[in-house]
Amino acid sequence: MYIFLFALAVGLACAHLPILPEQINGEWRTLFMASDNVDKIEDGGDLKAFLRHFQCFQGCRKLSARFYIKLFGECREVSALGIKRNTNGPYVADYAGQNSFEIIDKGDEDIVFSSTNVDVRGRRTRVLLMAGKRNSITPEQERRFAQLTEENGIPRENIKNILNSDTCPN
Repeated sequence: MYIFLFALAVGLACAHLPILPEQINGEWRTLFMASDNVDKIEDGGDLKAFLRHFQCFQGCRKLSARFYIKLFGECREVSALGIKRNTNGPYVADYAGQNSFEIIDKGDEDIVFSSTNVDVRGRRTRVLLMAGKRNSITPEQERRFAQLTEENGIPRENIKNILNSDTCPN
């Protein structure tokens, strides 16, 4: 689940959106998240992540993410690793269930991940996450994310501005 965020919160180099290490390595912030199970990305939700850093390895077949989650109002730092098991497939990670994620859109200053989490109870959750290189959101980013959310079957009202609630350390 955190790995999505890794997507989730983290992930790169899908076959249809090739990513180079210089495009992903470095500091990032979670801008927006949307989910078909919105409780998973609200305050206290186990998929709500505050991204800080991505680093890819082995030609981006492995993607490491550092991010924070909030448990009982306190920020906890987490590191996770997503692995592409085959060149054209998604990244996969095991954490609080099974996770798969891939990049579905990228811009000069942002990237959008699509993730599926199946938690330990068997509940399946789809999540979209937009990460940015800056601590601000442009109207264009907001428009693009809303459009991608709708195109992926998640209602616009399920979009959460994560940047506004990020109080975790750098």
